[in-house]
Amino acid sequence: METVLQLENISLNFGSQKILNGITLTVTAGQVVALLGPNGAGKTSTIESIVGLHKLSGGNIQVLNCDPIKDRKQLNVQVGFQLQHGLINSRLKCIEALTLFEKIHPQSFGIDRLIELLNLKEFLNKYFGNLSGGQQQRLMLALAFIKKPRFVILDEPTSDSDPQSKHLIWDFLKHYSEQGGTLLFCTHNMEEALTLANSVAIIDQGKILVQATPQALIDTYASPHMLEAKLTSQADEISFDGIRSYKTHFIENKISYKLLKVFFSDEQATNAVLDRLRQHQYKDSPVCRATTLEDVYLLLTGKHYI
Repeated sequence: METVLQLENISLNFGSQKILNGITLTVTAGQVVALLGPNGAGKTSTIESIVGLHKLSGGNIQVLNCDPIKDRKQLNVQVGFQLQHGLINSRLKCIEALTLFEKIHPQSFGIDRLIELLNLKEFLNKYFGNLSGGQQQRLMLALAFIKKPRFVILDEPTSDSDPQSKHLIWDFLKHYSEQGGTLLFCTHNMEEALTLANSVAIIDQGKILVQATPQALIDTYASPHMLEAKLTSQADEISFDGIRSYKTHFIENKISYKLLKVFFSDEQATNAVLDRLRQHQYKDSPVCRATTLEDVYLLLTGKHYI
């Protein structure tokens, strides 16, 4: 399988502040990779480094076997990207931006098709600076795809979008991936990652913690079953003390803001704990559910727990 993107132990410093701290990541042809991480984790800095906006402090980046800074002109023909802040003149009309980009890139996706797929017709004659955040996102997405790119890099593609626009963008990106396109995007939206990605990389404190399919992350770092309960009193906490006897059955046991989450390897163990809670006359109703990607993310980054 062709390697489209290779990050090898890259680091990035702004003065004395370390932004990226040895990131290694691989994206192969046809993959859709979601980069997940809390605010300040290094997602945007990673994206901006890949498109050649930062000079690395260490490590190496190869995009389609090219250096993103030295070979920027060559890569601009093959790679589409959409950053958080649109690099479009605020006094340029949307149709003017589309026409300009089509003239620059002869292998055009086709303006009419992009207008239809991303529903741009309603604001084609508006100035970029007068668009809402979601409308700017859709235009920037169209400009990223107008060159028929082999590889697309997106920084939170639906961050300012309303639900209708969000699903429109998701459908557009799914169509691209189903045609064999390769995509790397960062997001805070777990549903977005599950909807679009076949590989998830979790980043925190400038490092990639893991990269795998969503299901592999659940299987490896959590467990299929979860019990979640609110603790409202000291008596409730005492009721849960006995759960620690199930150490062979749960992976993590964290109390934060009086919320207890316990991961179990099988349904039988979950039921045993529920029986114990009934014996202690625990007043609230614990929730038993399947473990999600968000649960794994919170466990690995530790942002949800004290």
